[in-house]
Amino acid sequence: MAAIGVRYGLPAWTPDTHALHKRADSIAAATEAVRCTGWSEREVREVLGITHPVLASDPLTAVYGGTDWEPWPSDVAAARFLEALRALAD
Repeated sequence: MAAIGVRYGLPAWTPDTHALHKRADSIAAATEAVRCTGWSEREVREVLGITHPVLASDPLTAVYGGTDWEPWPSDVAAARFLEALRALAD
């Protein structure tokens, strides 16, 4: 994480921002397991041990349009990621 922060000029994480990131990552993992791979919410809790909620709608649809949970082609995902990363660095 430190190397990524240095490379893109991002601020160091505080304990609060680290905890927020871990929560977001857990919610994303639970949601991906249910919405993209077909696991049940019960399986996510019992097998993966994730107790955070599964999102009901795709928050990126409001930003980019499209259909909830629709996969993006790799070039589109890469371009959107870099755009968001650059916005953080500004």
